[in-house]
Amino acid sequence: MQISGNTKMMGIIGSPVSHSLSPFIHGFFAKQFSDDVIYTTFDVAPENLSAAVRGAQALGIIGFNVTSPHKSNVLKYITALDISAQHISAANLLKLTDAGFIGYNTDIYGVQMAFRHRDIDVAGKKVAIFGASGTGRAAGSAMAQEGCKKITFINRTRSKAELAASMLKNHYEIDISVCDIESFDKVDDDILIMAVLPGIVPRNLQRFPVIFDANYSPSGCCPEAFGGLEMLVYQAAQTYEILRGIPVPKEMVDEALNILLNGGGHAN
Repeated sequence: MQISGNTKMMGIIGSPVSHSLSPFIHGFFAKQFSDDVIYTTFDVAPENLSAAVRGAQALGIIGFNVTSPHKSNVLKYITALDISAQHISAANLLKLTDAGFIGYNTDIYGVQMAFRHRDIDVAGKKVAIFGASGTGRAAGSAMAQEGCKKITFINRTRSKAELAASMLKNHYEIDISVCDIESFDKVDDDILIMAVLPGIVPRNLQRFPVIFDANYSPSGCCPEAFGGLEMLVYQAAQTYEILRGIPVPKEMVDEALNILLNGGGHAN
């Protein structure tokens, strides 16, 4: 694609972020649509987050995804929140408007569609979520909306798990509880969602019939484990529609996902 003075800019902020597959996914969508837009990464340290958001607004960047460690802290610097982000106090997408940036959460949709893509029915199931950050809270919201019976948050810092549970209880009438990390070995729910940084893998996960890992590479602890590539591509599709006003058809989502599942599109 030839860049011109009319080319729009999108991107993703986080730290680290150079490994992100989002530039490939959005570049793929833009190419299919012949859309005059580019998407790149911005490595932003926590102490520079405020300046980065102000700078993006001043430069007219039409929107950007937000990843670790900024999904909660970025809320301090935006104008308004879409209901998706309000429920869990975490935004992974900012859209520029005349009044400033509006925060959205497309991770919720990404998790929902990842399970649907694998034909995994969540209704009536008990779900354990290991991790209570923005991703964990988004996963909890997704599971509640899909009709699960119970959610249990497990986190190294119990207060963070309690906060996540409290947020969801304000919006969903299901059983939501907290488990100390020392008691995790006793948890035997139907589904385990791993929503922590890569490399944090609890022991003895084989007892869970279904394991979802929000990271790109699944833990691989049992044959049913699957990774976060589906989540990533589907949330990207919703992101693209919000920022560009162009719905991404399922066939295009599946094509991008198949490229990634076969090892393509990876950052060097």
